[in-house]
Amino acid sequence: MTNIKKILKSIKDDDITYVDLRFTDPRGKLQHVTMDAKIVDDEMLNEGIFFDGSSIAGWKAINESDMILKPDLNRLVVDPFTSHNTLNIFCDVLDAIKKDPYERDPRGTAKKAEAYLKQSGIGDKAFFGPEAEFFVFDDVRYKNDMNETSFKIDSTEGPYNTGKEYPNGNMGHRPGVKGGYFPVPPVDSAQDMRGEYLKAMRDMGIKVEKHHHEVAPSQHELGMYFGTLVDQADNLQLYKYAVHMVSHSFGKTATFMPKPVKGDNGSGMHVHMSIWKGNDALFSGDKYSGLSDLALHYIGGILKHAKAINAFSNATTNSYKRLIPGFEAPVLLAYSARNRSASCRIPFTDSPNGKRVEVRFPDATANPYLAFSAMLMAGLDGIQNKIDPGDAMDQDLYELPASELASIPTVYALLDGQTVDYFQGVIETDEIENWIKQLLRHRELLAVDAMTESDPQAAVLRWNALLSDDPDNPVLQIGKARSLSLAGDNTAAAGIIESLEERGFLEPEAEKVKAMISLASNNDTNQLDRLRTRLAESPNDLKLKLDFAEALAAAGNYEEAFQTALDVYSADKAGIGAHAHKFLLTAFKALPDDDDLVHQYRRKLAMLMY
Repeated sequence: MTNIKKILKSIKDDDITYVDLRFTDPRGKLQHVTMDAKIVDDEMLNEGIFFDGSSIAGWKAINESDMILKPDLNRLVVDPFTSHNTLNIFCDVLDAIKKDPYERDPRGTAKKAEAYLKQSGIGDKAFFGPEAEFFVFDDVRYKNDMNETSFKIDSTEGPYNTGKEYPNGNMGHRPGVKGGYFPVPPVDSAQDMRGEYLKAMRDMGIKVEKHHHEVAPSQHELGMYFGTLVDQADNLQLYKYAVHMVSHSFGKTATFMPKPVKGDNGSGMHVHMSIWKGNDALFSGDKYSGLSDLALHYIGGILKHAKAINAFSNATTNSYKRLIPGFEAPVLLAYSARNRSASCRIPFTDSPNGKRVEVRFPDATANPYLAFSAMLMAGLDGIQNKIDPGDAMDQDLYELPASELASIPTVYALLDGQTVDYFQGVIETDEIENWIKQLLRHRELLAVDAMTESDPQAAVLRWNALLSDDPDNPVLQIGKARSLSLAGDNTAAAGIIESLEERGFLEPEAEKVKAMISLASNNDTNQLDRLRTRLAESPNDLKLKLDFAEALAAAGNYEEAFQTALDVYSADKAGIGAHAHKFLLTAFKALPDDDDLVHQYRRKLAMLMY
């Protein structure tokens, strides 16, 4: 019996009244349309139904709005929450004309990622195990009117309610700040509600594992077994659906917002990953923490592309309110066994088949199809290009002093421990274009920037022309300073940067130009040759060695410069090594943030520190 015949028979035998066709939009929100079961037939299940794609943000224009919902006959769920028997079917989205998978359908993207894994020959299955956390509140109110802006949340578990008067008295049992992990009831007031969450998930066909209170008051987590990429993304959508619906039935409201409460832990979504080929667990080996070379290269890909992954795995502005130091947030791009302060953890397991990698910076506002796909593709790039993740960091990274933390790369939106105001997540094309126009201030900036490296003197003239119309524009001034430095006029470039500093303008790009000027000031070919000769005669002279490193950097020989300075730091951390450390941080700043050499030597420096 075919799947279609089985489904039609099930609809009849189980007295199904409605068939609910479900799909996920680019933002990760589950959408649906409900069909009367009596009109569901072979054709509908095989061909799908047409719907209006222009009303879904980020999809079709109104003049090309027809799209197709194609049921996935392998993923059926009986809805435990509806008053009438309802069969939910996950759907893929097709282009109405071509009948091909629509390129902006997140679920279709996830299927393509799985297909790419098989096509690569690396493996045939990628397993994912997300750990989504969430908050539950009794009252949520917000306003954004022309005369008032406000928001307010309330939970009987909140430590802010210790003095509140309740009609039947204040029972007093509630977790304090960071006190929710793991006291028994009555401090844990949601035991029965979490049991209902898990039952609903089990009723919808999810293999569940556990439930527990999380660190913050009114914060919770449910556990489900791992699964393949698309199936587990489906499961996460059902997880969210169950949490929202059960909470609603209890007269409460649940949110997967990462940081709804200031001053306590936020909600993350740690994601466990592994790749298999047939019956072989490819992450198991004899390297660090029982990992294989392939697994280490996978980690290398994750760390290299972490900032790009952030756009998918941390898709809201609020996501970056969680990713700040001090609240167990995994902001540092490092890996370690068992160490929860690293953004990439290797969980302990007795079984080689259990070897996996846990990425800790995602959160549950992510579109699971896109986030899982992004992490898989980043890891596969690491495997295919044998990206070295560097050495592991096994110490408590939260306890490191600020001077040492400066050498460790962080997630995308952190700058000096503060969140950077960039847009995140799925955004309409016109919004992106407007943002670019606002950022650049002038279309000509693109052309000027393009000629900065190739012809800095010509670029200086173009910057001057732009500054004649907008003389106080700091973006233009920084561009001119950079071009002047590249043209060899570091005195003039330094004067511009000093003027910006006096105005209190501390933009990161200005700091980069300042670092460029600092390095360029030592650019003297004859001096470099003299230092090389002297160093051959006195190879143990650390001061001479550091001078040589600075001259190398000024001449553009960064790799030799970095290694030489690193040797100085290694030989004498407390003495001349402190100057080598300062030089390296300056040199790193002068190069692009995503430069592979910078990434490599930041990690080497961090290793020496510890």
